[in-house]
Amino acid sequence: MLDLYDTSRFMNLAIEMLNHHYVRTSDETIVRVTGQNDLFLYVMPVFFYALEINNSNTQRTQIAGMLMQRNQRTYAEMVLKGETEIDKEKFRTFPLDYILKTDIESLKSKTEQ
Repeated sequence: MLDLYDTSRFMNLAIEMLNHHYVRTSDETIVRVTGQNDLFLYVMPVFFYALEINNSNTQRTQIAGMLMQRNQRTYAEMVLKGETEIDKEKFRTFPLDYILKTDIESLKSKTEQ
């Protein structure tokens, strides 16, 4: 769960965001995003980061399938083609950035005690 190179960790976060519509917008704030298109502005950077870890055909197909189920054809096609460049002006990367800036070693030491 604390492994920054575990694709499942980021896939599970993206799925939770999709299913429940809650996203972190600051260190202290988690909000419910009501608009489907707005939600994907938060979710796509997490999916793209998962693809940076594992850009296999299987991983791209899994993500594309989830996107198609939610009528996000453009994003699904982008993923299938391997286009993973994140436009930081378009996407909202705070949920991903929050995880990446977390002091994982500190958390690991707390769980070992």
